Amino acid sequence: MGSISYSELCSRLPEEWRWVGPDSEILAAALGTIVERCRVTGKPALSAVVVHKTGDRMPGNGYFVAAHAGIDDPLLRRIEWAKEFQAVHGAKYPTTLDDLRGG
Repeated sequence: MGSISYSELCSRLPEEWRWVGPDSEILAAALGTIVERCRVTGKPALSAVVVHKTGDRMPGNGYFVAAHAGIDDPLLRRIEWAKEFQAVHGAKYPTTLDDLRGG
């Protein structure tokens, strides 16, 4: 597993969800929910692998707000994201979001 762009992720959604765009609030909310569920279960935030297609190839601001709240320094954000990105690749995840629950 490497990374996936927001637009590629949207293109892989089931047909009934293909109207969701890479900049949509619905996608941002879904990725935020994944961060929350990962945090509750002690897993690295799987949303760390969803990145901009061009430019910095990093997640958008929403990822940092959800996953690394309070870190505003661009260098510290990059460092924290890189650590989480690596950790995601060494973690195991359930196949459904419903299975990613704490306690």
